[in-house]
Amino acid sequence: MKLFSVLRKLKEAEFQATGGEEDKIGFVEVTSKTLLKKGQIEYAVEVNVDIPITSIKTSLEDSLSSPDGPKYLVIIDITLAKASRRVLGIKKIPSKVLTGYREEANPEYNIVQNQINNARLQVQQASMIQMSADSQYCTGLACFAKIIGQIAAQAVVTKPQKSLDETMTKLTNTPQTLKHPIYAKYKFDKASIKTSSVMTVHYYVVDRIEGKYFKSSFDVIEKKSFEVAYRVLDDDSNKASHLSSNNTEKDVIKWEEAPSTINLSAMIDHYIENVASSEQLPDLSQLRTEMLQDKNAALAKYQSEKFNTRPLNDPRFDHVVVVYTGSGSLGSGYFIKDDIILINGHVVENSAFVEIKTYDGQETFGKVIAKDVRVDLALVKVQTRGKPVSFYNKKTIGLGETVEAIGHPKKLEFSITRG
Repeated sequence: MKLFSVLRKLKEAEFQATGGEEDKIGFVEVTSKTLLKKGQIEYAVEVNVDIPITSIKTSLEDSLSSPDGPKYLVIIDITLAKASRRVLGIKKIPSKVLTGYREEANPEYNIVQNQINNARLQVQQASMIQMSADSQYCTGLACFAKIIGQIAAQAVVTKPQKSLDETMTKLTNTPQTLKHPIYAKYKFDKASIKTSSVMTVHYYVVDRIEGKYFKSSFDVIEKKSFEVAYRVLDDDSNKASHLSSNNTEKDVIKWEEAPSTINLSAMIDHYIENVASSEQLPDLSQLRTEMLQDKNAALAKYQSEKFNTRPLNDPRFDHVVVVYTGSGSLGSGYFIKDDIILINGHVVENSAFVEIKTYDGQETFGKVIAKDVRVDLALVKVQTRGKPVSFYNKKTIGLGETVEAIGHPKKLEFSITRG
């Protein structure tokens, strides 16, 4: 208690940790392996050591059984860490997509052709002048005048010939036709999504010097809103602008999976304020028993929330869900675990999340956690729990036996086809 009070004052004075043994604190995480395995802890917690003390990660046995272990411990048990989202609304945003090109005659090509004809005419006229100069008869001093005239005629020919060559090159670089893009109107989806994450943490502060410990719990609730653009076509002429001005599905997932941060000073403050509630530190086995009781209480709560009742008369429907696809059609899925459904891979396409409805009318969403294109199957982890299906375990089906298929043909939800 004394050290923590001093550390709090040192933090306020902006002192740094010295790194000595006297100001080390050990961190131990004892989160239930069952909850981790069941996927109930969807993101991690990070402790921000914002007080002047050196922290080390250790195990419960090493820290309490060894005399050289840290004198001060913070033991963390995460009992809940779940992210959820709610789609508040979807708007259709108009845009345009490139569908092809239309070819038209290039007027510049005809202009250059006319320039070539004119250049050729000028070359012909100059050639005639040169031929006239060459054909003149001369004697004596008159031949000197003829030579001067031939030189002048040659200059007259060179200039239009150069102009013709340049125009011919220009024609080569001028396309005969021009391509004009053709656009079609379409609309992509813009979803307003409200996300939230809720974490419940049990923690213990152990002071081995004083022989005391204190336990408490706290919730960390965070919320954030996103505007996410879905189904923006690759050939959308404004795709880059649409994506830069809106969030993406990756942004939402990154936020949902990001660790939640808590300040060590907040836990220490809470401990100092409630130090009167601290108890005598028992031995390791007793402390473990108490932690196990707290852990089992969290597991019991988890088990109580599992789906184990039948909402309507036909129990077969308890296994089945409706999957809403981006194209507006319905897909079918069924629970293989209480929070995992199996569906056809083509139903989810490239989506990371799908909207789902259970037989009792609950609307929820699921995250695609695995997909196999080869067998066209996908696994989706859902928020709402359901009743896992029992698989047929025999090797053959007899001729003439009745088979029933449950699905949603032509948007007729939870229909049974018998054959």
